[in-house]
This record gives sequence, structure tokens and C-alpha cells, in this order.
Amino acid sequence: MHITRTHTTQTLLLTTIIAVVLLAGGVGGKPLKVSQATRSLLTRYGAYAYSAYCPSTKISNWKCYWCESSLHLNVTKVVYAASTDNQAFVGYSTLKKEIVVSFRGTADLSIPNILQDLRVGVSFRPFRAPYQKVVVHKGFYSGYKNTASGVVAGIKAARAKCKGCSLTITGHSLGGAIASVTAVELSLKGMKVDKLVTFGSPRVGKPGFKAMLEKLKIKSYRVTRGRDPVVRLPPVSFGYHHIAREYYVTSQSNKFNNTISMCDGSGEDLECSRTNVILNPIDHFKYFRDLRDGKKYGC
Repeated sequence: MHITRTHTTQTLLLTTIIAVVLLAGGVGGKPLKVSQATRSLLTRYGAYAYSAYCPSTKISNWKCYWCESSLHLNVTKVVYAASTDNQAFVGYSTLKKEIVVSFRGTADLSIPNILQDLRVGVSFRPFRAPYQKVVVHKGFYSGYKNTASGVVAGIKAARAKCKGCSLTITGHSLGGAIASVTAVELSLKGMKVDKLVTFGSPRVGKPGFKAMLEKLKIKSYRVTRGRDPVVRLPPVSFGYHHIAREYYVTSQSNKFNNTISMCDGSGEDLECSRTNVILNPIDHFKYFRDLRDGKKYGC
């Protein structure tokens, strides 16, 4: 999905992001501060989402840089799809009685590459009736298709070891978008998905996708941070609409704290991440901690 880029192209992409802000329309609402329990939940899944960026061998042994910052998981499967350069892992915790699926975002952490992964104009209707009119981004759906068999195998293996455990799907950036599609598809196939927790995810589809996820009764936490530009794409002017519910981190520090706010149920709350006119690509890497800190450890 990567192509040769010039400085002019990168400048144009970043300029486009800022222009997207001016095209926004949405539903307002007063955000509410979240509880300590919710902050702890988001912090834990933030570590799981970051862990998906690490080498597969280190994830398998749960010895990676970000793995050591999180609750231990017994990993049953690490999935890699070479055709789309997507990686995911499946693990379980008998302590939490939970199975976790985590998807990696764009591997090289390059903002221009991330923006290319979000190129618009590739809408897709992959679902059967009664959801045949639901539109999603084709690139995100491809990420799901190319990892699906391995993810399902990993979940089955985890369920054999963790009977009665809940299922949570998470991911950062592009990984958050693939996680969203995966949560819906697994639900449609009869697999109960208890939670979807994403960080810095772009818009996955048009309004019908949001409605579909809610009808399937998947509890969704869509975490945004500061002036992250990726969460503003693809733009609302192309008909895309975020899933709810947004949890907005306003702090500029490297840790979650009491500045996390729960936004309204519209998916496009103008009082949360969309309140920012000036955007900052660095905020895309500062969710659980600064994601770039893991690069020297191969993550």
C-alpha cells in the first residue's frame, strides 16, 4: 500500500487534513469525565494494542517491550498477512477470564504512509442482507479478510484453554479500523464479541456501519487523543461517520489521567476530538504512552 512520495505530496496530504476540519458537521454534547475503572480499562487495552507492533517471536513469548507493560497474556496465535502487511495476535488471560485479539497499525509509524493507507474513494459493500447497503472502506475490509482465518483459529485455541471467557478486540490506528470490521464480522458469524477498544482509529465506514455495530450490541470504546489527525479521516465530506462511543484524551502528557472524557453517542461529538482546528500528527503516537519509544526494541 506504500508508494514513492515527494515533499510536495506530504505537504498536500497534511494540508488536506487541516482542510477536513473546516468541512466538519456533527452533533454536539457535553463530554463527561470517566471513572478510574474506565481509565484502567483503557490503559490496559492501550498496552495490548501497542504490543501488536512488536516482533512475532517476542509477542508469542510475551516478552516484548510493550508486553511487559501490560497484564500477561498466553498467546495462542500471531497472524501475519504479507499481501497487506497486517499483523495481529490472539491471547487469553485466565486471571481476567478474557480472550484478546489485537491488530497492529501501519508498521513503520510514518504519518505519510498512514495517510496513504487511508486514501478515500474505495468504498465497499461486503455484507449480506439485512446489511447489504452498509458501506466500509475497502482497505480496512481487506485487512480483516487477510487475517480472519488465523484470528479465528487463535480464538478457538484460546477458548479451549479459557472456557467461558469474554472476547475483546483492540488495535491502534489502521489496526483499530481492522479491529472494528473484525468485531462486526465475527458477530455476524455467531461469535459473541463483548468489547471493541480502539485507539486513534480512522472512520471505518458510513453511518450504516455505526448503526450495524450498535444493533449487534458490541460495547465500543473509541479512544481519541488531543489533535490526532488520523481520527479525522476519511473525511465526513465523503460520507464517512465514526462509530460511537468516543473517549477523548485531552492531556498532552504521555499517560492516561483524569482528562479522559466520554463523549455523546453520535460518534461525531463536536465537543471532543473534533473541537480542534489545528492538528498535530505527533498526538497519533501518544495514546497508552509514546508508541515511538518501542522502535529501538523492534516494536
